[in-house]
Amino acid sequence: MSWSGGIAGLVRDRWTDESTDRVFMHIGPDRAEDEGGQVPEAAESYLQLYVARAHLRNVREGWKGYFPVVQTSVRLAAPGGAREIPYIVGSDDFQSLGKKDELFFRDVSATPPIPYLGGSVNLIAGVIAVVKNDYAKELIGLLGSISSVVGGQALTTALGVIEPLKSGVEGLLRLGDKQLKVGVITDLSSNKRKPTLLSGYYAVVDLPESPDLLSSLCVKNDKLMRDGSEIKEDYLLLRLDVLDALGREEWRKFLSLEKLATKVREAAAEERSYQTPFRAFKVGVQMSDGLIASDKIRIIKGLEAEADEIAGKKRTPSRRLGGSLKLAPSPDAAREIAKKTNLG
Repeated sequence: MSWSGGIAGLVRDRWTDESTDRVFMHIGPDRAEDEGGQVPEAAESYLQLYVARAHLRNVREGWKGYFPVVQTSVRLAAPGGAREIPYIVGSDDFQSLGKKDELFFRDVSATPPIPYLGGSVNLIAGVIAVVKNDYAKELIGLLGSISSVVGGQALTTALGVIEPLKSGVEGLLRLGDKQLKVGVITDLSSNKRKPTLLSGYYAVVDLPESPDLLSSLCVKNDKLMRDGSEIKEDYLLLRLDVLDALGREEWRKFLSLEKLATKVREAAAEERSYQTPFRAFKVGVQMSDGLIASDKIRIIKGLEAEADEIAGKKRTPSRRLGGSLKLAPSPDAAREIAKKTNLG
């Protein structure tokens, strides 16, 4: 897949230069505290990308006059068409270590949970040095705030800020001198050492590739380790999670569905017919790009069962959308129902 704009040119030149030391690898669960190794099922799971850690060393000299910025962008097939979801982490999100000659940040969500439809999952990621000036500092802060919407909201909400975020990143990289410290362009679903898409950790580090290195890198507490110590080079550690179903906290991000569910519960509690608001809720769920079919079935059947019990004075209304899941089919049962319906 062809990338253009953003950090694509910087990363492509570095990544395709055979003289440049670079390692990109998936670190299996046997060397990552049993994290990862799951193969996502198309139409039955979500993907979510995290920047587990970015660690920068020699800050006083190597980063003098520059702001550190991490940018990621994921491209994949998604409900409603192919999506590119960018994310940016700026200097204000980094913390100092030791004598302030090292910077790091960890565990930020770079995408919302995205229904996985199969096919390629293309990734571009890099740690960039952007020349320091007042305008760059303000823009980096603004883009970081916009990015928090991407990782912290449902897919349907995040899509509304993606184009402004992409435009902002383009503007940032036109401000002046910039340097790529470490980066990668790859298809996560077809890597030369791992031809199958797997959950877990992916490491990007500028080191000469060797069998010894590939067998010795491991992850502990979201740190890239070698021989019992965190590696000394700058690195970027990503984590791809595979989810079979959304947790209750994730459901809180579907604000419009939560409002519709509240109307259903209110009608049931007031002994009015709740069928009309329930039909509106069902349509809203069916139209949601951010849900896989089994989760649509779970929340629809869960709310219907809850409304019945509220109307029968058997329970009080839940305060959150995810509260209905207590009465919903299990994820496995919902998947079986989904296979027999066209709900998607």
